[in-house]
Amino acid sequence: MAQSLFSTFAPLLRSLNEADLRAEIEHPRRLLIETGKARGKAIEIAYAPFDLVNTDAEIVIVGLTPGRQQMGDALQAARRSLLDGRSEADAAADAKIFASFSGPMRANLVAMLDEIGLARSLGLATTASLWTEEAHRVHFTSILRYPVFIDGENYSGSPAPLKTPLLRSELEKWCAAEMRALPNAVFVPLGPVVAEAVGFLAKKVGIDERQVLTGLPHPSGANGERVAVFLGRKVPETVSSKVNAGKLLNARHRLVAAVGALSRGSPLPVGACAAGTPDIQVSAVPESRPLALDRKPPSKEWSTKMPKPQPANATRDALLAQLNSRADIAVHPAQSRMHGTKYISAFLTSAGVTFAVDKAAASKQAIWFIDHPRLRSVLDEASITFKPYPPERGRNSNLHKLPGFKHGALIRAFPETAKEATQVLDLLCGSAAGWE
Repeated sequence: MAQSLFSTFAPLLRSLNEADLRAEIEHPRRLLIETGKARGKAIEIAYAPFDLVNTDAEIVIVGLTPGRQQMGDALQAARRSLLDGRSEADAAADAKIFASFSGPMRANLVAMLDEIGLARSLGLATTASLWTEEAHRVHFTSILRYPVFIDGENYSGSPAPLKTPLLRSELEKWCAAEMRALPNAVFVPLGPVVAEAVGFLAKKVGIDERQVLTGLPHPSGANGERVAVFLGRKVPETVSSKVNAGKLLNARHRLVAAVGALSRGSPLPVGACAAGTPDIQVSAVPESRPLALDRKPPSKEWSTKMPKPQPANATRDALLAQLNSRADIAVHPAQSRMHGTKYISAFLTSAGVTFAVDKAAASKQAIWFIDHPRLRSVLDEASITFKPYPPERGRNSNLHKLPGFKHGALIRAFPETAKEATQVLDLLCGSAAGWE
């Protein structure tokens, strides 16, 4: 991707003093690229050094447009680098990494990416390192590459970019070109407006829709309540009427499933993650497009190093043995240790369904999963004992890391034989075709 705009504005950045640069950031004049109007409101598009494209990236984080803070951070970083004698290419790179999703939103973004298991998939302790030593593995961009202001304020998605000629022209000019340069990457759009635009561009440039993981709320401070629900920091029952907590928790659940599939190198079927939720389309990368983040999954074998479950339980032992051998079930990526805790182990089916196995029961063998009317019906038909577990009832803290388990309505199924345990697993693995 050419850095033509950076070369155009580099002389200006070298010549501006600190005060003049701050004035340009607050009220762009010499940095203006385009102006226009929509619905009687003034549109201004200003330059900031977000030109560089990392064509080796495995992950692409896509925002709406740089805000004024990100614009200022990028311009100041570029100016410092240029005045230090660095090349234009190096200055552009310095500015892009320093300013991408800077400010308070970066902390929210890192927390959400870690929550869905992306750090684990990339073999990182935290996705925060994507802004430092692991920057070569990520590309940060926006559907509107350069900062957009509406009547002097940060653009927040209205008027709609795809329905506004000037904005649509900008995203087709810059973002589409970036997507063409990254045909094998996984795209993570932030917020519904961005997701719609990325989906539109993916079709336009030939990116498989399964490479686009949608459902993450935008990490801006103004979206704090949705971020808090997504991260499990706020109880769904306490949210305002503007927030659809169920939709957010469902999105998190499906993103965890999709990222887990990526890390195993065994993608989910098309549409499996989106079943029953037409407004959230989360899926994985097709086998024909291997990614650098694909890695051999750890063995599920229950080694002798794992604390032996106590007391003895024949149904549990048969269940764990079956879990070792099934290709359609994997260890859940939110589980910090391979075998879980002494009491609970969590799993993820190829249909994107999370469940947990109670390993400490002496008689009844509990399997936990999110409540659903169809599940109850099938369990009734199979005469498998189960109990609903309402949201207000406390539950084992080992379940809290699983999407929707900390505050959601659950079911505890109690298979009494290995055959019944198999029926429960088959039900959970076949959910995409049945109960959702």
